[in-house]
Amino acid sequence: QDMTSNEKRFCPKDEKAYTLRELMGTFDDDVTKGDCTIAELRSLWREELKPIASEAEASRNSALVVHLRSSQQVSQAMRLVWGLPLLLTSARDTTCNGLADLIRSQLQLRFGAEAAEGWTLYRVDSSMEATRTGKVLWEEGESDDDERNSIRLHDREYLVVEWHDGLPKCIAAPMDEAAVRTDNDVVDLESCLQWHADKEQLSEDEAVTCEKCKVRQQASRMHEFWSLPPVLVMQLRRFERSSGLHCRRLSTAVRFPLDSLDLSRFCLSSQPSFPGGRCIRAGQRVRIHGLTSDAGQKLNGQEGVAMHLDTNTGRFCVRLNEDDPCADWKKMKPANLEAKQDRTEQVEAGAQPLYDLVAVSKHSGGQSLGYGHYVAYTRSSQDGKWRVYDDDEVRKVSEEEVASELTGAYVLFY
Repeated sequence: QDMTSNEKRFCPKDEKAYTLRELMGTFDDDVTKGDCTIAELRSLWREELKPIASEAEASRNSALVVHLRSSQQVSQAMRLVWGLPLLLTSARDTTCNGLADLIRSQLQLRFGAEAAEGWTLYRVDSSMEATRTGKVLWEEGESDDDERNSIRLHDREYLVVEWHDGLPKCIAAPMDEAAVRTDNDVVDLESCLQWHADKEQLSEDEAVTCEKCKVRQQASRMHEFWSLPPVLVMQLRRFERSSGLHCRRLSTAVRFPLDSLDLSRFCLSSQPSFPGGRCIRAGQRVRIHGLTSDAGQKLNGQEGVAMHLDTNTGRFCVRLNEDDPCADWKKMKPANLEAKQDRTEQVEAGAQPLYDLVAVSKHSGGQSLGYGHYVAYTRSSQDGKWRVYDDDEVRKVSEEEVASELTGAYVLFY
């Protein structure tokens, strides 16, 4: 493909421009004698000869991704990067001083005069490398020799502004406040699941090779659920990697239901995830049937509420009357119970994927993954009551207290 291309590249040694075919023509004798190979000439043309930009290409702008960094080290080779990067544009052909002036004006405009001084400008290969030193492009007090400082930028450049004496207060203070602030907006758990299932556009750095055309293409990804499990464990993303090994805690309030979490709209399969007919959930009204013993036959036809499943016996505890104490609840096999609600629909289409919360793991008291305190809330299979387990202390709590853990809930068990 290079041999048939009309692209010319500039050779700095003789100050002439060559296509690959023209370059090889000047080395015919050397190739014949074996002093060089065609592969070596192709490598020379690609790597050492400079592309000649067209006027249209030369006029294009470069996208600048400018990260803000403190000189504070989080490890021997990594420094602390703060917040989201600035997104700017610059002419592709510029100078290091001109680039610094552009960034300085934006820093002053956005953060004030304090942010415009006391920093060095670095160039890195990608945003992932922003925590590492990089190549120095500009330092305060550098010469204004435009010819010596001239630079040609790529389509996208990753730059880092590093302040010598730490991040200016005009930047650090608002970011510190944001890191510990609790978001006033409450997000429903169903919305979190919807965001998880939405299509996500991947960056150019995550391009994949198309199996058909063999060309790297920008891709997208999405998560879909074919069927649903009988036990569902969900971990909320409470920690976010901000730079290097540093994680900060996210205190977004998430509202989660204690009963009847309906995930039917997230399931792709036309077949039900759970069997129909006798699928029963806690809190559902049921009718007793099929008992053959003398005592059991007296219960046939009676209705009650399935309070919870006794995991030791595999039987549901059924409360026949609203004021019955726990000791009077009847333990029934699922085969001897039928659900009273939507019975026809359940037989035909299978049970709806409704989930009841049985436990919550809570994290509190720390702004990073390695600190803080964990407690557990669980719903008892014995009496259906909620309890909190805090080290060696165990006590009963109300459903309202469990539901109020909007910012503390970390892992949910349904």
